[in-house]
Amino acid sequence: MHTSITSTARRNQLLVAVIATVFILVSGLLGALVVRAIQTITVTSDSIDDTRALHAAEGAVQSLRNQLGATVHDNAYWDDAYPEVNLAQTRADWIIETWAATTADYPLYDTAMVFDANNRISRRLPRR
Repeated sequence: MHTSITSTARRNQLLVAVIATVFILVSGLLGALVVRAIQTITVTSDSIDDTRALHAAEGAVQSLRNQLGATVHDNAYWDDAYPEVNLAQTRADWIIETWAATTADYPLYDTAMVFDANNRISRRLPRR
């Protein structure tokens, strides 16, 4: 009978050891899966964020190009401005009123240049 009790005790110990080992292995596997899932989510999230930031920057640059292009086009084809600017000694007030006052807080301008028919700078108007 003593042999039977010892054998049962050993069987119980072995069963507990097997169950504990399986539990530890399953817990470790689940932990590894959770860590891997978090890493994948982090990498994917960073990639999505980088792509969105790139698209936002590209959109902002394109918007600035469009706005600047329209502004430059309007000023470049403004024929009435050329004779006024060439009279700058007597019409400095016109230049200041027309460009300086309207562009003082306009971020697209930091200077204005007027070119003559030979593409030489006729007047350069620094931003104040």
